[in-house]
Formats: sequence, structure tokens, C-alpha cells
Amino acid sequence: MIKKKTSASGAEALFVAAFTYALTGILVREVNSMWSDSGQVLARFLLVLVILAGYSLLRKKKLTFPSNKLHLTLGLGAAFALMVFFFTAAIGKTTVANVLFVFYAVNMISAFVLGTIILKEKVNRNKVIALGFAFIGLAVYSDAVIGGNLGIILSILAGICGGATSLVSKQLTGIDRNAALIGQYLVATAVAAFMILFSSGEIVRTVSLHDTVLTVVFALVIILGSYLTLYGFQHFDVNIGTVIMSTELVFAAVMAYFLYDEVPKLHELIGGIFIFTGSVVASGVFDKSPRTGNTQIAQPD
Repeated sequence: MIKKKTSASGAEALFVAAFTYALTGILVREVNSMWSDSGQVLARFLLVLVILAGYSLLRKKKLTFPSNKLHLTLGLGAAFALMVFFFTAAIGKTTVANVLFVFYAVNMISAFVLGTIILKEKVNRNKVIALGFAFIGLAVYSDAVIGGNLGIILSILAGICGGATSLVSKQLTGIDRNAALIGQYLVATAVAAFMILFSSGEIVRTVSLHDTVLTVVFALVIILGSYLTLYGFQHFDVNIGTVIMSTELVFAAVMAYFLYDEVPKLHELIGGIFIFTGSVVASGVFDKSPRTGNTQIAQPD
């Protein structure tokens, strides 16, 4: 019998990680006055890459990365860059809560579809029920999609890319975490630079010390969230830990309410509750059989 890893420190790390990731939606909006959407994505990626590379140099530990995983790293970086770009663009078009609700729902659905078709993952009752909740939650936004609400459409695209990111991440299991992160952000930075190169829009709107500091803080928040998530799942049950991580939806909605007076409409709130419930069911917390896999949802860092 395999003993599950559970500790108060692991649960606390996951709660802080959920709060940390919820901050990303707020920070996207806060630095929007300085950066264009593509500009802030590139800036964040570059800062994270520099910090990770500097940390590796300080550790003086050689990064090891299997050559047969190179194509997966390229795919991960590209999917991740697109996910972050769509998510960032969506934040400026609708409420923070709406973006996260739709992102989570589509992420679950796309990860299920891709995992079932490509990785031949088993379909169980929990997954089917979770998908049902996710679809019901998404139905709330069907009128917005038909009406061409750009924020919701971009959130859907971000969720699809998030599912692809989760798929590739699973195939990179077992390799050095720092090497995987550096490879991911290296490719993502290149993709972001490529997108800017072929776009006619501005990169920097107006320079301010406040937004510059927040951009650096943003990069640190991303790294902190990544390592808290890693530590948390190493010291806590995966199923309950995933439920804890999904509280990001609650944290983000509450912060947006206090900071921007964003109050979800009743039908949006009901949709969010369905999506949150789907995430809880998908975690397997109600499943009596032991869980061995990680069911994390890709985070739009």
C-alpha cells in the first residue's frame, strides 16, 4: 500500500499558490497602462527566464535535458506562450472572474479530449461528471460567444491552449524541473518575440516606475507560484490538492470585487459555481480508489 504524502505545510503551500496565481489576473490589468498585451507577455517571459537562468548559475548545477524530449519542449513553449497571450488579452476585454471561469472550464474539457485521444487515458465516472458541470457552466456564456464577446472568445482560446500545455507537461514528467522551466520559457520568449515582430501594434505605451516595479513583481509571482505548486503537490494528496488550487477562482473573484468593483452577474456566478464544482469532481476527491497522477490545470502565468 502506497502511503499518501500529507502535511500542513503542503496544504499551506497550495493555498498560497492558488492566491499567487489569482494575483496574475490583477497584475495583468495593473501593468496594462504601460505595456501592450504582447509587450507585457514578452517582458514577463524575459524576466522569468533571466531569473531562472541566474538561479541555475548560482546553484552551479548542470542542467540535464534528454534530447528525445526536445520536440515536446518546443510544443510546450509554443502552447504556453499562446495560452498566456490569449489570457492576457482577455483580461482587458471582460471581468477577471469571467476570464478565469471560462478558462478553467475549457481547460478541463480540452485536457480531457486531448488526454483521451492522444494519451489514451481512461474515461471514468468522475471525468464524465466533471465535464458535465464544465459544460453547464460554459452554457452561461453561450450568448456572449454568439454575440462576439471578444473577452470570452479569447478566454476560450486560452483554455484550449491550456489543455495542450497540460498534455505536453504530462509527457515531460521525470525530467529536471528547472531545466524544463528554462526550456519552456526560452521557447515561449522566442514565440512572443516572433508575435511582436509581425504585429503592427506598440510594445510600450508609456513608461512608469510603478508599472516597471509591478512587472518585476509579476515575474517573481510567476516563479513563486510554480515552485509553491511543485512543493505543495510533493507534500500533499494530489486529489485534495487540486481542489485547493481551484480556489484560485474564488480568490480572483474576491480581489476583482474589492479592487475594481467587478460584481459577477447572477447567471455568471452560477456558471462559476458549476465550473468550480466540476474542478472539485475532476480532482477525484470523492473517488475512493487511490490516485497516482497529477491533475493540475495549466496556469496562465
